[in-house]
Amino acid sequence: LSLAAVRSADIKRQRQHQRRETVRKFCASIINSTPFSILTTLLTIMALFGEDIRLASTTKPADSVFNVITGICIVVFSAEIMISSFGKDGYFMGFFFLLDILAT
Repeated sequence: LSLAAVRSADIKRQRQHQRRETVRKFCASIINSTPFSILTTLLTIMALFGEDIRLASTTKPADSVFNVITGICIVVFSAEIMISSFGKDGYFMGFFFLLDILAT
């Protein structure tokens, strides 16, 4: 290989590493943010008690609203797993990853 080819490959690796590090930092900033924590906490409460609230206090037409909220919960929790996998060291395939997969 020529010296130019080696330098080109080196530059390419450095750029890939920089992109990965940028994505990791961005994901970590989302996961560690207070608004995201509040959102996931509220959605967790909704996921745990939403069905009981629906049965106790609403009529049949409100079912579709609760179904949409449940769908939003699944999407946000799935996104949280993916973002945590990129943004938290040691999360992917770890204990809490497996718990999150089972819970979702």
